[in-house]
Amino acid sequence: MEGAAGSTAVVTRTTSLVFYGEDGIEWVSSLRPVTGGVWLFLNPTVGLGERPFALRAELKGLPRGEYTSEIYFSARAQNSPQRIRVTLRVRDPLPASLRLSASTLAFTATEGKTDPAAQRIQISRVGEANADWAVSAETLNGGPWLSVTPAQGTNNGEISVRAALGTLAAGVYGGKITITSAVAANSPIVLPVSFQVAEPPIQLTESGIVHAATGQRGPIAPGQLISLIGARLGPQRGVASRMDEQTRRFPSQLSGTKVSFDGTAASILYASFDQANIQVPFEVAGKSVTKMKVESLGSLPVEINVPVREAAPGIFSADGVRAIAVNADGSLNDPANPCAGGDIVQIFLTGQGKVEPQLPTGLAGPMQAPYPVPVLPLLVRIGGLEARVLFTGLMPGGLGVLQLNVEAPRALAATEAARVEIRLGAFDSTVVPVIAVKAAPPAP
Repeated sequence: MEGAAGSTAVVTRTTSLVFYGEDGIEWVSSLRPVTGGVWLFLNPTVGLGERPFALRAELKGLPRGEYTSEIYFSARAQNSPQRIRVTLRVRDPLPASLRLSASTLAFTATEGKTDPAAQRIQISRVGEANADWAVSAETLNGGPWLSVTPAQGTNNGEISVRAALGTLAAGVYGGKITITSAVAANSPIVLPVSFQVAEPPIQLTESGIVHAATGQRGPIAPGQLISLIGARLGPQRGVASRMDEQTRRFPSQLSGTKVSFDGTAASILYASFDQANIQVPFEVAGKSVTKMKVESLGSLPVEINVPVREAAPGIFSADGVRAIAVNADGSLNDPANPCAGGDIVQIFLTGQGKVEPQLPTGLAGPMQAPYPVPVLPLLVRIGGLEARVLFTGLMPGGLGVLQLNVEAPRALAATEAARVEIRLGAFDSTVVPVIAVKAAPPAP
């Protein structure tokens, strides 16, 4: 029999007695240690006839060397008793080494999201020597994002490795787990760890594409101003664009934010983390659907199919109720500054569709005639009465805003809430704001 020094293992062997002649002879056994004390055990110690018995050698506490015990079997037989000499050789334990259940670890996560799940690694001892081990974690970049528990163990065990996002930006990070043991022949063992942090996607859905004047979602029109409401659309602090004084154009990129429709770049007026204001390119004219692509630095782009129609008129208002209208004296129309029937009132809208003469996307409205006007026929009603339009044109120096100079009908009754309705071709404004009107002076 053989075993390793320092082991607590039990070495077993099975054999049996053989009788010749009479069957069913009873026998009894006894053990006599020769060297090493009591380390050998027999089971069973009595029996009847030929039957197997087991020898068990316990190694605990035995140093390296050879040990002997004798077993005597007595029975009603001519050659009784019989002796068996049992030798146990205790040798040095076989050298230990450690094996891991994986050779590399890879974590993935998205910037700003939750940490990836911990990964478990099994540590197995090969050999017979006891192997105490210690574990440490080290990162090569990105700060202390890698950790491991427990920090130590013996022989077979399991470690849990974690990667923490914290404030890590999108990118690839490296680290390593090191397992050391004073006994293991293959110490140290290095386990490479990678952590890929993906760019978060822009958060924008169809419900976040709204009319810049009314705040309502719906089909868009060529040249219209729209607002995108979501997250990761631009920089944390909002940035407004400026017209290039030389080219009179507004930019198609602002602080890393870009928007395009079927590949045609839109002009950007404003970009922030949760909102972007843009002009729909005139190039979407004639389409029923356009694919809008939104890009922002540090985020994955998003693409959304958006329905298109010829016009989507909407009047600008300060609160969704009262139109932004300018009286003839330059005052802002409100209950304290009403206009009178017969007065000229300026009204502003977007979503007018194609214009003549054609104006390139992103180019500010001209400062002198000819002023681009909608190709669709225009109708304005105030307080349910048709109003005469004295001037129509894209606002000089502005982008995507149609200015109307309208004569308030003389027959209007005094009210703080005269409805202003716009129709372009077959398309009515979906939100109807109001202006304040006072009684018209008596006719001369």
